[in-house]
Amino acid sequence: MNKPFDYKTLIKLFVFATVVFAPVQVSWAQNLFPLSGGTRFEPDPDNKKQLVLVAENSEVKITIKPAEKFKPKKGQIWTIWMKVENLSDKPLKFDPTQFTATDDEGRAYAGLEATVAIKRFNDAIAAVTNMIGSAIAGPLAGPSVVASSERGSAQKLNQESMQIGDIPPKTFKDGIVYFEKAKEKTKQFKVNFVGLWSEPIIFTPDEKQKPKPDK
Repeated sequence: MNKPFDYKTLIKLFVFATVVFAPVQVSWAQNLFPLSGGTRFEPDPDNKKQLVLVAENSEVKITIKPAEKFKPKKGQIWTIWMKVENLSDKPLKFDPTQFTATDDEGRAYAGLEATVAIKRFNDAIAAVTNMIGSAIAGPLAGPSVVASSERGSAQKLNQESMQIGDIPPKTFKDGIVYFEKAKEKTKQFKVNFVGLWSEPIIFTPDEKQKPKPDK
Protein backbone atom coordinates (compact mmCIF):
# COMPACT_ATOMS: atom_id res chain seq x y z
CA MET A 1 0.00 0.00 0.00
CA ASN A 2 1.42 3.36 -1.01
CA LYS A 3 2.21 5.82 1.75
CA PRO A 4 0.35 9.15 1.65
CA PHE A 5 2.31 12.33 0.91
CA ASP A 6 3.56 14.08 4.01
CA TYR A 7 3.53 17.88 4.32
CA LYS A 8 7.20 18.19 3.34
CA THR A 9 6.55 16.33 0.09
CA LEU A 10 3.56 18.52 -0.72
CA ILE A 11 5.60 21.67 -0.08
CA LYS A 12 8.38 20.41 -2.35
CA LEU A 13 5.89 19.69 -5.12
CA PHE A 14 4.40 23.17 -4.75
CA VAL A 15 7.83 24.79 -4.93
CA PHE A 16 8.74 22.65 -7.93
CA ALA A 17 5.63 23.88 -9.74
CA THR A 18 6.72 27.43 -8.92
CA VAL A 19 10.05 26.82 -10.62
CA VAL A 20 8.52 25.21 -13.69
CA PHE A 21 5.95 27.96 -14.20
CA ALA A 22 8.05 30.89 -12.96
CA PRO A 23 8.16 32.64 -16.38
CA VAL A 24 4.36 32.67 -16.51
CA GLN A 25 3.82 33.73 -12.91
CA VAL A 26 6.41 36.50 -12.90
CA SER A 27 5.20 37.76 -16.25
CA TRP A 28 2.01 39.54 -15.16
CA ALA A 29 3.18 43.12 -15.29
CA GLN A 30 3.18 46.37 -17.24
CA ASN A 31 2.04 46.04 -20.84
CA LEU A 32 2.03 48.09 -24.06
CA PHE A 33 -1.29 49.26 -25.50
CA PRO A 34 -1.65 50.59 -29.08
CA LEU A 35 -2.70 54.23 -28.87
CA SER A 36 -2.63 55.67 -32.39
CA GLY A 37 -1.34 55.07 -35.91
CA GLY A 38 -2.33 52.45 -38.42
CA THR A 39 -5.64 52.85 -40.20
CA ARG A 40 -8.34 52.05 -37.61
CA PHE A 41 -9.36 50.37 -34.37
CA GLU A 42 -11.62 47.32 -34.29
CA PRO A 43 -13.23 45.32 -31.47
CA ASP A 44 -11.06 42.49 -30.23
CA PRO A 45 -12.92 39.24 -31.05
CA ASP A 46 -11.27 37.61 -28.00
CA ASN A 47 -12.04 40.42 -25.54
CA LYS A 48 -15.13 42.62 -25.88
CA LYS A 49 -13.66 45.18 -23.48
CA GLN A 50 -10.64 45.79 -25.71
CA LEU A 51 -9.84 47.24 -29.13
CA VAL A 52 -7.17 46.10 -31.56
CA LEU A 53 -5.27 48.43 -33.85
CA VAL A 54 -5.31 47.58 -37.55
CA ALA A 55 -2.80 48.86 -40.10
CA GLU A 56 -3.85 47.81 -43.59
CA ASN A 57 -3.08 48.56 -47.24
CA SER A 58 -3.24 46.56 -50.44
CA GLU A 59 -0.20 44.44 -49.52
CA VAL A 60 -0.40 43.81 -45.78
CA LYS A 61 -2.80 43.77 -42.86
CA ILE A 62 -1.32 44.11 -39.38
CA THR A 63 -3.36 43.58 -36.23
CA ILE A 64 -1.87 44.66 -32.90
CA LYS A 65 -2.98 44.30 -29.29
CA PRO A 66 -1.43 43.72 -25.85
CA ALA A 67 0.32 40.39 -25.32
CA GLU A 68 -1.87 38.71 -22.73
CA LYS A 69 0.18 35.53 -22.32
CA PHE A 70 3.56 37.09 -21.49
CA LYS A 71 4.10 40.44 -19.78
CA PRO A 72 7.52 40.14 -18.12
CA LYS A 73 8.50 42.17 -15.07
CA LYS A 74 12.11 41.07 -15.43
CA GLY A 75 14.62 41.28 -18.28
CA GLN A 76 13.87 44.84 -19.43
CA ILE A 77 11.62 43.77 -22.30
CA TRP A 78 8.17 44.80 -23.49
CA THR A 79 5.78 42.61 -25.44
CA ILE A 80 2.91 43.04 -27.87
CA TRP A 81 0.84 40.58 -29.88
CA MET A 82 0.81 40.91 -33.67
CA LYS A 83 -0.82 39.23 -36.61
CA VAL A 84 0.76 39.99 -40.00
CA GLU A 85 -1.24 38.95 -43.06
CA ASN A 86 0.54 39.01 -46.41
CA LEU A 87 -2.08 40.15 -48.92
CA SER A 88 0.41 40.42 -51.79
CA ASP A 89 1.64 37.90 -54.37
CA LYS A 90 5.22 37.88 -53.11
CA PRO A 91 6.89 36.82 -49.83
CA LEU A 92 6.95 39.36 -47.01
CA LYS A 93 9.96 39.49 -44.70
CA PHE A 94 9.29 39.59 -40.97
CA ASP A 95 12.33 40.72 -38.98
CA PRO A 96 11.72 42.35 -35.58
CA THR A 97 15.42 43.21 -35.22
CA GLN A 98 14.82 45.88 -37.87
CA PHE A 99 12.09 47.55 -35.80
CA THR A 100 13.06 50.78 -34.01
CA ALA A 101 11.40 52.70 -31.18
CA THR A 102 11.77 55.89 -29.13
CA ASP A 103 10.46 56.98 -25.75
CA ASP A 104 9.22 60.40 -24.58
CA GLU A 105 12.75 61.76 -24.31
CA GLY A 106 13.94 60.44 -27.66
CA ARG A 107 15.96 57.49 -26.39
CA ALA A 108 16.33 54.82 -29.06
CA TYR A 109 15.28 51.20 -28.59
CA ALA A 110 15.15 48.15 -30.83
CA GLY A 111 12.96 45.18 -31.56
CA LEU A 112 14.29 41.85 -30.31
CA GLU A 113 14.40 38.38 -31.78
CA ALA A 114 12.24 36.03 -29.70
CA THR A 115 15.11 33.80 -28.56
CA VAL A 116 17.14 36.81 -27.42
CA ALA A 117 14.23 38.30 -25.47
CA ILE A 118 13.38 35.00 -23.78
CA LYS A 119 17.02 34.51 -22.78
CA ARG A 120 17.05 38.01 -21.27
CA PHE A 121 14.04 37.07 -19.17
CA ASN A 122 15.45 33.73 -18.03
CA ASP A 123 18.80 35.34 -17.16
CA ALA A 124 16.99 37.99 -15.11
CA ILE A 125 15.17 35.40 -12.96
CA ALA A 126 18.08 32.95 -12.78
CA ALA A 127 19.07 33.82 -9.21
CA VAL A 128 15.57 33.12 -7.89
CA THR A 129 15.05 29.90 -9.84
CA ASN A 130 18.51 28.59 -8.89
CA MET A 131 17.78 29.23 -5.22
CA ILE A 132 14.44 27.41 -5.40
CA GLY A 133 15.94 24.57 -7.42
CA SER A 134 18.61 24.01 -4.76
CA ALA A 135 15.93 24.06 -2.06
CA ILE A 136 14.02 21.33 -3.86
CA ALA A 137 16.72 18.99 -5.08
CA GLY A 138 19.85 20.08 -3.26
CA PRO A 139 22.94 21.90 -4.53
CA LEU A 140 23.97 19.06 -6.85
CA ALA A 141 20.66 18.23 -8.56
CA GLY A 142 19.15 21.72 -8.30
CA PRO A 143 20.85 23.16 -11.42
CA SER A 144 19.55 20.32 -13.59
CA VAL A 145 16.00 20.89 -12.30
CA VAL A 146 16.25 24.60 -13.14
CA ALA A 147 17.79 23.93 -16.56
CA SER A 148 14.98 21.54 -17.42
CA SER A 149 12.41 24.12 -16.31
CA GLU A 150 14.03 26.87 -18.39
CA ARG A 151 14.16 24.70 -21.51
CA GLY A 152 10.48 23.84 -21.19
CA SER A 153 9.35 27.43 -20.60
CA ALA A 154 11.60 28.78 -23.37
CA GLN A 155 10.21 26.23 -25.83
CA LYS A 156 6.64 27.17 -24.96
CA LEU A 157 7.33 30.90 -25.27
CA ASN A 158 9.08 30.38 -28.60
CA GLN A 159 5.98 28.59 -29.88
CA GLU A 160 3.87 31.59 -28.80
CA SER A 161 6.24 34.09 -30.46
CA MET A 162 6.67 35.35 -34.01
CA GLN A 163 9.94 34.18 -35.53
CA ILE A 164 12.17 35.85 -38.09
CA GLY A 165 11.42 34.65 -41.60
CA ASP A 166 9.33 35.06 -44.73
CA ILE A 167 5.55 35.15 -44.73
CA PRO A 168 4.48 33.50 -48.01
CA PRO A 169 1.84 35.16 -50.22
CA LYS A 170 -1.75 34.95 -48.95
CA THR A 171 -0.68 33.57 -45.55
CA PHE A 172 -0.10 35.05 -42.10
CA LYS A 173 1.99 34.79 -38.95
CA ASP A 174 0.92 35.77 -35.45
CA GLY A 175 2.34 35.75 -31.96
CA ILE A 176 4.30 37.70 -29.38
CA VAL A 177 6.76 40.38 -30.53
CA TYR A 178 9.46 41.81 -28.24
CA PHE A 179 11.06 45.22 -27.70
CA GLU A 180 13.67 46.66 -25.42
CA LYS A 181 11.86 48.30 -22.52
CA ALA A 182 12.16 52.05 -21.90
CA LYS A 183 14.75 52.78 -19.21
CA GLU A 184 12.67 55.53 -17.63
CA LYS A 185 8.93 55.85 -17.08
CA THR A 186 7.36 57.00 -20.34
CA LYS A 187 3.83 57.93 -21.38
CA GLN A 188 4.29 56.99 -25.02
CA PHE A 189 6.45 54.56 -26.97
CA LYS A 190 6.76 55.23 -30.72
CA VAL A 191 7.52 52.17 -32.85
CA ASN A 192 8.58 51.99 -36.49
CA PHE A 193 7.77 48.59 -37.97
CA VAL A 194 10.48 48.81 -40.61
CA GLY A 195 9.79 46.56 -43.58
CA LEU A 196 6.10 46.18 -42.73
CA TRP A 197 4.53 49.60 -42.24
CA SER A 198 5.76 53.06 -43.29
CA GLU A 199 4.25 55.19 -40.50
CA PRO A 200 5.09 54.96 -36.78
CA ILE A 201 2.58 53.46 -34.38
CA ILE A 202 2.26 54.91 -30.90
CA PHE A 203 1.90 52.77 -27.78
CA THR A 204 1.34 53.60 -24.14
CA PRO A 205 2.20 51.61 -21.02
CA ASP A 206 -0.63 53.39 -19.20
CA GLU A 207 -3.77 51.26 -19.35
CA LYS A 208 -5.91 54.30 -18.49
CA GLN A 209 -4.94 55.93 -21.82
CA LYS A 210 -5.74 53.02 -24.09
CA PRO A 211 -8.67 53.43 -26.54
CA LYS A 212 -11.80 51.68 -25.36
CA PRO A 213 -14.89 50.34 -27.15
CA ASP A 214 -18.00 52.48 -27.15
CA LYS A 215 -20.50 51.43 -24.51
